[in-house]
Order: sequence, then C-alpha cells, then structure tokens
Amino acid sequence: MITGTIGMVILGTACASTPVASSESGSPATVRSVVTAVESAPPPAIHATGTDYAAIARSLTTYRTWLLAHHPDAALAGEVYTRGTTTYQRFVSDLDRMPREPQPGVSVGESLTFSVASVHGALVTLRVHERAPRPRDFVMVMTRAATGRWRIADFTSVPRAAPAEVGDGRLGGTPPELGVGLLVSVPGTGGNGNDTYGADDPSAPRPLYVRAIPAEVGQDGAGGLSNLCRTPRGPTGPEYALGNGWWFDIDLFASADGRFIATIDAVCEPLDPAARDQAPPPPPVEQPPTVGELWRSVGLPAPAIGVSPATRGITGLPTWVWVNGAATPVAVSLSLRGYSITGTASVVGYGVFTGDGGWIRRGRAGGPTDPAVTHVYEKTGTYRLGVATLWSAGAVITGPGITSPFTLDLGTALVTNGRDYPVIQIRSRLLG
Repeated sequence: MITGTIGMVILGTACASTPVASSESGSPATVRSVVTAVESAPPPAIHATGTDYAAIARSLTTYRTWLLAHHPDAALAGEVYTRGTTTYQRFVSDLDRMPREPQPGVSVGESLTFSVASVHGALVTLRVHERAPRPRDFVMVMTRAATGRWRIADFTSVPRAAPAEVGDGRLGGTPPELGVGLLVSVPGTGGNGNDTYGADDPSAPRPLYVRAIPAEVGQDGAGGLSNLCRTPRGPTGPEYALGNGWWFDIDLFASADGRFIATIDAVCEPLDPAARDQAPPPPPVEQPPTVGELWRSVGLPAPAIGVSPATRGITGLPTWVWVNGAATPVAVSLSLRGYSITGTASVVGYGVFTGDGGWIRRGRAGGPTDPAVTHVYEKTGTYRLGVATLWSAGAVITGPGITSPFTLDLGTALVTNGRDYPVIQIRSRLLG
C-alpha cells in the first residue's frame, strides 16, 4: 500500500456517502485543512506528475489550502481540480465568495493521510483519512491530462471502518420512533460510533456510488479535441463544426475502500453556448440503492416483545424483557434500479429499549425464565418499550459495469417492535 501524510446501521436495519461533506452517501465533500500562520506564504510548488500518487495528492491539497487561505483566485482552480467536474465548480464558487484582501500566510498541518485504492489508466482513487479536527474518511479521484499532469476530479465522504457491534453493551443510536420498523446502522462518517438511518432516508450510505468524470483531459486539464462529441441536444452553428457536446464517463466506485469498479456508461453532454470553450456541468446520474433501500427490500420479519409483568410494571420491582420471534436465516434475492443482490441475512444480536434510557444490546434473545434484560423502573408513567433483532448479510451485487459479483457491506439492520408499557406504584398499608 502506498501512503502519504499531510500537515453506517439502520435501526431496524444496519448499514455504505454517501462521499467530504456531501450529505448523500457517495456525495461530494469538502476537507478542512489544518493551517497555522507563518511570516510569508509564496505559492507552494505543485508536483503533479509521475506515479507517486500519495505525494501528488498531498501536493494538490497543499496548493488548494494556499489558495483558500492566501490567494482566493478562481482562475487558478484548474491547477487543482479537473474542469467539468462538480468539485471544480464548487471550488470556483468557494473562491469567488472569499474576500480579496490579503490573507495570512499558512503552512499545512499534518492532518491528512493518503492511501492508494486503485489505479485504472488515467484515473487513480485514494482513500483519505482526516485526523483533525475529528476523524473522517474520504475517497479522492484523480485524473491525468494528456501531458501527464494529475488533477482532482472528485472528493467524496465515506463511512469509517469500524468493528461490528456484537455481544452485550450499548447499541449505537436511538430510533426517532419505536414501532414495527426498520433502521440501518453503519460506521459513523464523523468517527463518533455508528450513524442510524431510516429505511427511506435518501442520505443513508450507498455501498457503491456513481460519478460523471470528463472522459478525456487535454493539455490544460480542460479537455482535448477527442473529448468533443455531437448530440442532438446541443447548440448548432458553424462554430460547433468539431462538436457541440462533451464526453463524460459514468464511473462506478466502491464506498468501503474507494476502488474504481467500472465505467458503466458514457454521456455526450451539450456545451453551454455562453461558455462554449469550457466544459459543461456534469450530467445528473442515478445513484445505486442505499443500504436502507436494500434492507427494506429483503423483507425481514419483525420480532415480538416478551415482558413480565405482561400488562404493567411496578416501580421498584424487576421487569423482565426478552425477544420473541423467529431468528432463522433469510434468503436475499432482489433487484433494484438494474442491480441484482443475492445472499443470506442472519440474526447477529438483539436489542431491548426500556423507554428510560438507550438501546441495550444483547448476544441472546432470552426467554420467560431467563430474560435478556432485567430492568427496574424508578418512576411511574407510560414508557415506550421495544425489542429489536440485529441482522447482518453476506451479499453480492451484479449490475451495470460489474463484470464479476461484488461483495457488499450492508452494515447492520435493526428490525424493531414497540408498545406502550404502563408502570404503576403499589403501596402497602397495615390493617389492624
């Protein structure tokens, strides 16, 4: 592995950017570099050729930080980012909004670590780990121009690697509502344990994500003549004799490790007549399903609540809670948006929610004579009592551009069931 350093669960279901600060799994992101003042800040040299990809990523990131902190000139955005990409457009917008007054000089702190994930011709992906101000992980995509010059084409936040929750302990996250439902839990993108998503949450992570990347990068990083194409949706006129559109590759990436999977399509996007000498914005692309969508389609059975006393609890006395319901493996076989997923889902743990604290994780379901949780309520009232089964699945996915089955990390699915549970107080009175 080449490295360099610079200065997901659905509750009811567990969970892959969803890419730095993009809220959607697999969405574009922003890295905050750690900077410290120095006496002067001349532009750092850019070393962006060759095959030391971690060093190239470090150099481009350092120059990016210098632009933001010392010289916010949008005309220089193309020194760092590939034109025609969402990251380029976002960075130009960021620089345009910044003040033009001289900024303090800066040096980049040791906050980012780069590890090469995959090399595919003129496209390289790197896994980026940010240590400060809080641990986060990203995938960086770099593309190479005809001159051999590398630039950043995409930067996406992804879930951090974290061990699966097994055995006894606290269960990450508290469901927003407790009924028969499905939540997905995945390693947190911010490094604070697990993140929890509803099955229908579009911001839930995606095991795979898609980006539109300019198909050919020319001498100046803007695209060569071979990148021009012709489309009936484009402008017309003699000035478009060589082409009225711009080729974009539709590339598929793995969220877990940042690997390039395949180019699944190519799109000729019309040029903008107002800026025909520039790459147009990338075309919209349909993303693969989220982990929530995948788990919801599996059809996991809901657990049943076992509790004693059955109808109401009594303050100061133990209430026993256990999980009823089948825990046999469930076959996974589904198709979503052109992707086919097959595998087997199995119960890997249980959860109990007493209504006056967080979820309690257990490695066994318990029973009427040996409860999973024994709890004592101190106050009267009506509590929301719940149980859950935690599921994990070994699954593979096939679909557009995937030449061989790709193993998926679906996180952990938490299937919940809840009910209101009244707790009363019984007082004894002496008679005589």
